[in-house]
Amino acid sequence: MRRRVSLACVVIAMAVVLAGCEEGDEAFVRDFLLDWAASNPGSTLGGLIGVGDGNEVTAALGALSTIDKVNKADALMDEGRDKRDTKTMDEAIQLRPKDWTYRTSRAVLDLDQGNLSGYDANAKVAQSLSPNRQIAGRTVSGSDREVRQRYNELGQVEVRLGRDLDAKKKVDSERCIKIYDEMATMAAQLQNAARTAGDQAAFDSFGRNGVAYRDRQAQCPRE
Repeated sequence: MRRRVSLACVVIAMAVVLAGCEEGDEAFVRDFLLDWAASNPGSTLGGLIGVGDGNEVTAALGALSTIDKVNKADALMDEGRDKRDTKTMDEAIQLRPKDWTYRTSRAVLDLDQGNLSGYDANAKVAQSLSPNRQIAGRTVSGSDREVRQRYNELGQVEVRLGRDLDAKKKVDSERCIKIYDEMATMAAQLQNAARTAGDQAAFDSFGRNGVAYRDRQAQCPRE
């Protein structure tokens, strides 16, 4: 009984910690608990959050193993993002194949490196894996969440591309056109994703950005 209470306290403590988390962190913790419990329906941890019942030690060790895997995968993905290394990113994805945020970053790196088909494939997978969420009593689509991350990350690539265009450097035509097409398309989606009047004021900037990206696209070389 003591071990069961201890494990229950861990889960309760995690729930308390959630109150201080930002939206992305909260979603990660909740998804982690649900994913692990669903994979281990016989565990006490699963029972505590409504998925089966079973051995406390197995649950605790399994949870620790999962956390270790998540930490390792996150470290690999961070390294892959920093070094723009596809191999390291792929290692992270192998550890957590259902993490849509990894796929989004992998898609952006593909496009950054001129692999347009790889970008399309990974973006499609990321879209399929990103779930809808309830935020402040309203549904935010998984598609919009994924696009927001991809927009931000691809925007960093666009900054470098814009500098090259301004410097009259040679740039790949297809890559240039694709990057600005994606940025303009995502800007339009994010503008339309606004749900309240207050949101719309903030999201209107996406509309202006979309026009600017189309103008920039016209500067891409045509081969």
